[in-house]
Parts: sequence; structure tokens; C-alpha cells
Amino acid sequence: MIHTKMIFREARETDIKAIQIVRNAVTENTLSNPDLVTDEDCKTFMFERGKG
Repeated sequence: MIHTKMIFREARETDIKAIQIVRNAVTENTLSNPDLVTDEDCKTFMFERGKG
């Protein structure tokens, strides 16, 4: 059996583009209009209103 170790780190502002890609690729809980969730919205929720 192979054991792998996952390494987690806090999200950075430079991760937002990739996070948006992943968020918009989901097939469940899709956004009706992904354009309404801006990179600035992500930044606010990741660093001011929450933690990424």
C-alpha cells in the first residue's frame, strides 16, 4: 500500500484564477451566472469575510 501525505496551505491571491476555474467546473451546485462572482468577490470572501 502506498501512503501519500497531503500538504495544505492557505490560499493566496494568486490562486484566485485557479479557484474560479475549479468552482465553475462543478456539475452540482452550479452558478446560474458565473460572471456575477468576480475575482474581487473571491478575494473578499477569502481574506476579509472568511479564510481560504
